[in-house]
Amino acid sequence: MAIRDQLHDTSYWLEEVKQRCGCSSDGELARLLGVTKQAVSMQKAGKHEMSVKQAVKVSELLKCNPMEVICGVMFHQDVMERDFWTDIFQQTVTENDRRHYFKKV
Repeated sequence: MAIRDQLHDTSYWLEEVKQRCGCSSDGELARLLGVTKQAVSMQKAGKHEMSVKQAVKVSELLKCNPMEVICGVMFHQDVMERDFWTDIFQQTVTENDRRHYFKKV
């Protein structure tokens, strides 16, 4: 799998949290993340990206490396800096991190 395929966008991360934490609605997801339901809706629609603080909260809930979430979000947000975020991802997210946290069960 190519590195770029592992750099997930905000919508992906929100759905991961919703699924893994058993949220039954976007409102419940928003409460869990400490943001408004409108913020979640806009993020899912691709109109806004999550903040770094929210990305760290997502990583805590998913028990994954915060840089995995941050790099993915920034990769999709800042297309002019994609190479930068790919390099940071490679430097900060080890193979062990990827296997441990995102292994398909």
